[in-house]
Amino acid sequence: MGETFRRRPNVSIVVEKHVPAKSGMGGASADAAATLIGLCELWGIDRADPRVEEVARQVGADVPFFLFGPPALLVGAGDVMSEEFPSLEGVPVVVVARQWAGHLREGGLRGVRPRAGGPEPGRGPRALPRPARARHPGNRGRGSGNNLEPVAERIDPQIARIRSWIASRPGVEAAMMTGSGSCVYGICDSPSAALDVEHAAIQEQGLWAKASVLVGEGPHVIG
Repeated sequence: MGETFRRRPNVSIVVEKHVPAKSGMGGASADAAATLIGLCELWGIDRADPRVEEVARQVGADVPFFLFGPPALLVGAGDVMSEEFPSLEGVPVVVVARQWAGHLREGGLRGVRPRAGGPEPGRGPRALPRPARARHPGNRGRGSGNNLEPVAERIDPQIARIRSWIASRPGVEAAMMTGSGSCVYGICDSPSAALDVEHAAIQEQGLWAKASVLVGEGPHVIG
């Protein structure tokens, strides 16, 4: 960033993480994007300058996604903005780790590696739902998905078991895995439903879980 904009990077950066490492939720990429945004504010650089996005792309393929506030569709390697959508502010979600909480303390969550050959045949990207429609009960989660899910669940059936368990809980409208399967999240019809899943996952299943409500600039933990 300093080299691109000819600024001296004499800054000190402290990161306070709340998203578990390697959880498939883009925590590290979001931190990188937040750092770039902070540097833009510090150095008086327009965030819309295409060079900012190019720097983000050099840091990581998914970092450009986190430069934008609302939900967005990025194409290519996931680094080229195609379309922005309205905010999903107020939608309750719950995230459940597929490993025991003790494993988080021992070095983070691990992902799964799909077998050679790519995604499940015939399971290409699905049409994205319009987030404005997705805000309404009964529509949230419709049309969304992770096309790596069938492969990951075949490699690690625990992902499917946790996903099915979350989907069966009262008030959960959709459930799917994050990234390559480190966590599974549920879209809920109310904050109380998300909290109920969190408590049940911790107390009944012995898993790490956290309920949140989406806000304009990121998730807001509840409870």
